[in-house]
Parts: sequence; structure tokens; C-alpha cells
Amino acid sequence: MNKVYLDLQVYEYISNNENILKKIEESKSRNLFYYSVAHVEEVYKSYSGETEEKRGITNKLRNCIINISENGILNPSDSCIIFKRETFDECYMRTVKYDTLETVKERSEYKQDSDKNGYDARNLFEGMTQNSETIYKDVWETKRVKEELKKANENNAKQIQMELAFENNHLLKTLEKHYGKENVLKIKQGLISNAQTKLIPDTFIILKNSFGQLEYVIEQLFFILSKCGFRREKGNKKANSGTYDIEHAIYGTFCDSFITDDSKFADKYKAVCYYLGVPTKIIMWDNFINENY
Repeated sequence: MNKVYLDLQVYEYISNNENILKKIEESKSRNLFYYSVAHVEEVYKSYSGETEEKRGITNKLRNCIINISENGILNPSDSCIIFKRETFDECYMRTVKYDTLETVKERSEYKQDSDKNGYDARNLFEGMTQNSETIYKDVWETKRVKEELKKANENNAKQIQMELAFENNHLLKTLEKHYGKENVLKIKQGLISNAQTKLIPDTFIILKNSFGQLEYVIEQLFFILSKCGFRREKGNKKANSGTYDIEHAIYGTFCDSFITDDSKFADKYKAVCYYLGVPTKIIMWDNFINENY
């Protein structure tokens, strides 16, 4: 059976199309569909921002996720991504208790600042012949991406260690608020340890056994690609959804196939999977439907 991960936009499309929903149901003889805590967090965010006139749309989406997917949720553990036999509502209550909306907003702002100070996207492949079929491989051979990888490997651990040394660091204050002062020291040590992980090719076989390191590396690679101008998104809303995209990309490594309808995200995710040696196949939504996977 093929393990499939659907990003949230695809779920939104399915929940509003009865014919597609039936087709997905029929494909369960070939596919196992999974969702993760990232889906639950996005549903929580949607409920939090849902206006009175739109009440019920998020509930329809929630029900769609539950009906399509396996009876359990992909969760992080100290060692790896695990499939946990729990209900959507059990995970949702934990999400409410450990509200991460402020943290996501902070990461989105960081990404925005990085993109604003980034390179001119038009010059990324300067001096190289572009091929749309191999662009996700070729981007790692560009001068600027190589330079950014080198800088990250040399400076990231030192920079994070310096930032976390300040007691009033905003991230530490946020962590303290959500997880309690007694847990912050352990989390802080984990952040510093993960930042020492090098961003080098073909390391997924090692990274998949350490969720913290996998999360750090995938996030940093996405940030570098975006900063360098590779398939960069624009606007505040895109920056916020882009943070959730990265979370979905991390959990998607658990599955054989990842289905999306966002071409820019798909190209970045393909590039990251290629670089790290992640076997997950990224498939566009239309191809998944029309080619009868």
C-alpha cells in the first residue's frame, strides 16, 4: 500500500467536491492517507480566525480530514515521526493547550525578513542553462546557494547560541509561556544541539531518526532556497502559510507520496528531498487525480 500525505489546500478542494471525494474513497484500496499535527494546527488556526458568516467551513474541512485518513495522526517524538493512534479531537485539545500560533507568526516574520534581504530571484541561475525538468537539482549548483549553505554551516550554531544566551529572548519567552519554565532549559539545549547539525547532502537516512535535527535541517534548506530567490512566495499571507508548508514537508517524509496543488512549494520540496535523499515523491494534485494513482 502506498502511504500518501495530502497538504491542507488539497483537503479543502476535496471537501467541496463530492465527485473527488468519491474518487479518493475508491483509491483507498491502493493508498493509505495520513494527516499530521500540522493539519490539526492549521484547522485550529482556521477556527480561531473564522468569522460568523463562515462558521461551519472549517468544521467541514475537519470532517473531511477525519473521513479520508487513517485512524491516527503523525506526531513528532524524540527519535522520529511516529503514527499515533489518537483521535483528531485528542490532538486538537493538545494543540489548544500548547498554542503555537504566536510561534508560527514569529517564524513567518523571520522568513519574511530573510526574503526581503534576499537575492534578486532573476539572477539565481546566471551563467547556467535552465531546464524545468531538472531545476530542483540544478539549484544546488548555483553560486549563491552554495555560498549560503557554507555560511549556514559555519555560523548558524554560533548565532543561535548567542541569541538564546539572552534571558529576554523572545523565542524563550514564547516557549516558557506555552511549555512552562521548567521545560525551557531542555528545549533550549535541544535547539542549540540541532543547530550544530550540518546541512549536507544525502543525510536523510540519519536525520529521520532524530526529529529535532530533521526539522531544523529541512526548515533551514527551505529558508536558504527562498532567500536565494528559488520559487519565492510573496506577501504576508504566503509567508505565514509557507511556515505551515515546511511543517507539512517534514511530516511528509514519513510517506511515499506527497500531494500538493502549489507548484512553487512543490519545486522547493522536490529540491530539498533531492538534496537530502528523501524518497518521498512529490506529485501535483491534477496528476494524482487524472493518472489514477
